[in-house]
Amino acid sequence: MTAGEAAQVTAAWDRIRTWLRKHVPASYATLQPGASPEELDEVETVVGMSLPVGLQALWMCNNGSGGPMVWGDPEEEVVARAFLPQGDTFVSAAAAKPLYLFNTSMEFYDRAWIPFAAYDPDGFTGLFVNAAPGDFHWRVGHWNHKDQTVPEGPLLSVWLKEAATALEQGQWAPPAL
Repeated sequence: MTAGEAAQVTAAWDRIRTWLRKHVPASYATLQPGASPEELDEVETVVGMSLPVGLQALWMCNNGSGGPMVWGDPEEEVVARAFLPQGDTFVSAAAAKPLYLFNTSMEFYDRAWIPFAAYDPDGFTGLFVNAAPGDFHWRVGHWNHKDQTVPEGPLLSVWLKEAATALEQGQWAPPAL
């Protein structure tokens, strides 16, 4: 499953990237170069476990969208980088570390949940990949600091494939700039 998951994540992400380049070039322009093995090692050190293979593959394709998320960013920058479903921003490996540390300070947030997307710029809601072995290993979950956390979504590769299909079929589109 490891090599297959990585290949499926890469293929789905390539579809998303291709769609963004063609239809929303401002969002495509926010994509950062892939993370280095050292950057991924730093995240693993912070979280104290190996990153899910699919998440490694995703960050190696592109290491987030845009720079650090801060209050007061110009709206056009926030909109451009918030192209994931529900207006989430694809966070870099570097941005995932403080987001992880903040989230794990919350009583409900499991230490095995590695964030990869957040509602820009607050980080109070977002998406994670579950790194814990078991039924929900490598699955996407959603956290919301106000009322719910849902850890039992699809594999990251499936989530990305569904997002790519929704974009390509016009079922979902990032905000126009």
